[in-house]
Amino acid sequence: MNLTKKISLVLAAVAAAATSYAQSTPAATASTGLLGQRYADVSFGVLDPHGTSDCGFGTGLGVNLPIATNLDASFNYGYSRLNNGGLKLRDHSVNAALIGYSTYGSVKPFFGLGLGYEWSKAKFGAFTTKDDSATWALGAGVEVPAGQFTLTPSVSYVDGFENNTTGAYTYGVEASTWLSQKVAGYVDVSYVDVVGRGGQSWVYTIGARLRF
Repeated sequence: MNLTKKISLVLAAVAAAATSYAQSTPAATASTGLLGQRYADVSFGVLDPHGTSDCGFGTGLGVNLPIATNLDASFNYGYSRLNNGGLKLRDHSVNAALIGYSTYGSVKPFFGLGLGYEWSKAKFGAFTTKDDSATWALGAGVEVPAGQFTLTPSVSYVDGFENNTTGAYTYGVEASTWLSQKVAGYVDVSYVDVVGRGGQSWVYTIGARLRF
């Protein structure tokens, strides 16, 4: 897989981190968790790739909807960009996921399965290339209450359906808290590891959720 496609995968992971499977929203109950709740999500992420002083940036929009007992559906859009020397990369992604979860006391382990579509454009000097692909993703984690906060460690894997694509693992921890009955804030730190040589990055995300 070429460098442009690897960077594109990492940028897609920014959006994934910005609207991760570790969904958490407030209920009008004592629980501080967000699984099983209906909310909208907006986020901003910074990508810090290894081996370069340049950083990428990403934004995300998402919606989480409970559709059955212990089953949520999420729909997300992400936009990311990276300028690395003479390379300018722009990436868009849309995805939908099903998140199943269980409750053990106050702890909620979950598992997610997602499908998506990604399109990107890379420019290096006068040379421009475009790429697009359908993607699939698997994710798992656990939602753990900690006072007024909810901590959500998670791991996910995203890849394309084509044989020549390279997947990426994302390991992350999110901390969220409700600022009011309807508005929550959160921060997330994730490590993205593209399979093969190179492509490792840290992703730092902040965001807000609105219950509706």
